Amino acid sequence: METEKRGVKDFFDQTGLYLHKRFGIQLRREIIKKLVPATAYKRVLDVGCGDGTLSLDFIEKADHVAMIDLSDNMLILARQNIRYHFPEEDNKIIYFNGDFISFEENNPFDLILLIGVLAHVPDIGETFMKVSSLLKPNGVVVIQFSDSNHLLIRLRLWLHRRKSKYELNKITKGNLEVIYNQNNLKCIGEKKFNFPFFGMKYFSDRSLLTFQHWMMKKKWLSFLLSDVLLILEKK
Repeated sequence: METEKRGVKDFFDQTGLYLHKRFGIQLRREIIKKLVPATAYKRVLDVGCGDGTLSLDFIEKADHVAMIDLSDNMLILARQNIRYHFPEEDNKIIYFNGDFISFEENNPFDLILLIGVLAHVPDIGETFMKVSSLLKPNGVVVIQFSDSNHLLIRLRLWLHRRKSKYELNKITKGNLEVIYNQNNLKCIGEKKFNFPFFGMKYFSDRSLLTFQHWMMKKKWLSFLLSDVLLILEKK
């Protein structure tokens, strides 16, 4: 497990590998903003927060925001990003550099963001147990995963194995449903999308975002949408 954590940390400490394209972050931020009203949540937890962009829409209305990341380099960027946009809100934010499972808070959260995280955790079941323990009744967790039943994701996983020191988790919607139901969570919303096809990394962020919006509107292309964003509520 420690070797896996080291592999994840080493990868995300190279912040440019993940942040060199902003398209994926912007797309997920737009989807979350439409599905989750920022005014409803006073205590927000962002797990695997990266550079903090996905939390920006919730900070002003929240009373308390916790940012967690295994990568200290990502947390440095998150602090800089949030202070740039909301310098007057800095006193309501805490930054935790470490493993999500070891994070503790006395008061539960209204909203937890778990975006781009499940592929990298040592144990998905343990992660959902932790999420449920930190969430208020009727609180909401937003999760994102890549469906390993999809051909494009199988190819992505294969390419990752050739380049990386650690293996990504294989996640299917069916298996994930069993896990979150076991942890007193129910699905109340869903949106599918996709990351660039192979070879499209040379396109601009604006072009990739425009293309994704077009794809998501075309029902006949829905079979190409391999990534899923779920809104789960604690029962």
